[in-house]
Amino acid sequence: MHDYDGDSDHLEIGKGKIDFHKYEDLLKNNYVVIEVKEKNELINSIDKIKEI
Repeated sequence: MHDYDGDSDHLEIGKGKIDFHKYEDLLKNNYVVIEVKEKNELINSIDKIKEI
């Protein structure tokens, strides 16, 4: 799982165009793999998912 802005993929969650609130049930009831490029992006993405 990663965000996408129309040009770049594997972005930190919240940095692209995907509305992850649409996938709230999926995020809360399943395991997901987060695919980003930097450690800090992974940490930030985990925090964003926890907020959803």
